Amino acid sequence: MKRRKLTISTVVAAVAFWGGMAKAGPIEAVYGLQVRDAAAMVSALDTLFQADAMKGNQVTLWTAVFAGTRPATHVVTATFDSWQAMDEANARRLNSDAWRQFTKTASGISERKATLLLSQLAAWGEGGDKHTAGAAFNMTVSDPARYAAALGKMAKNSDAKVMTRLMAVRAGGEGVTHIILVTAPTMAELNTYLDGLYASDAYKTFAGEVGDIRKLQTVNMYQRVKTWTR
Repeated sequence: MKRRKLTISTVVAAVAFWGGMAKAGPIEAVYGLQVRDAAAMVSALDTLFQADAMKGNQVTLWTAVFAGTRPATHVVTATFDSWQAMDEANARRLNSDAWRQFTKTASGISERKATLLLSQLAAWGEGGDKHTAGAAFNMTVSDPARYAAALGKMAKNSDAKVMTRLMAVRAGGEGVTHIILVTAPTMAELNTYLDGLYASDAYKTFAGEVGDIRKLQTVNMYQRVKTWTR
């Protein structure tokens, strides 16, 4: 596998997590950062979200806990309900003094490594906005409709504490076309769930149904630092 494809995998993994059952959902703008001072980044975002210009924005900072040797140590995601909402929120933010001050501060403590645009195709489970741990399965899928149908059959019977999301990569994937995100209240609960899933008949059936239409690129794990909503 080429290194160029691997460097984006930190970014394609961590996105904001929402509730819902098998429905289309939010748009995610994702930024992979190498952060030299995480506490300073949190403080800068705290200050930014005091500004009225951030109305309509929801931003989450994630730490890349298990992500191989990727250059991004953190991921910042911005979540929007629609393309129009994204345009409107971006216009307010980009034209504000608060944003200009934030970018000045952020440039001194971090370096942007990658960007990505995602759209949610479906989600199963609930409580994702409160989950602190997530696993991202980054893949190339040749038949999205067939893959989504197989995933839906398996995911709809998942543990109620776990949320599963199917995301399409709109831009920036570098070969990755879709991402499956599984989140749980804690890292321990996430891995306990995955242990049971991999041993289940439902997973064996799913793997057989999609084995010829998907190539798994990487699996990474993340923890939520903080979410800001205005």
